Formats: sequence, C-alpha cells, structure tokens
Amino acid sequence: MKVEFIVDANLPYYFSLWNSEKFIHVKDLNDEWTDEQIWSYARKTD
Repeated sequence: MKVEFIVDANLPYYFSLWNSEKFIHVKDLNDEWTDEQIWSYARKTD
C-alpha cells in the first residue's frame, strides 16, 4: 500500500486514526525538516 498522507509534527505520534500504511508521521521522515522540505518530499513521492 502506498503512503497517502503525511502527519504533521504538531500532531501526536501515536494516534489510532493514522495507525495504518496510508499514513507516515514527519517524525519518521525527519522531524527537523522545514515545511518546504516536507512539501518537496510529498511532491517527489506523489
């Protein structure tokens, strides 16, 4: 299954709503990324 949503760093890491393969938390990518870097990653990975 493909990741469809990136969960913002300001939202809780552990939350049952995004406990699936559709979601990835910014913390799992790089919690020091700027918004621009996150947006760039989202565009590159569709």
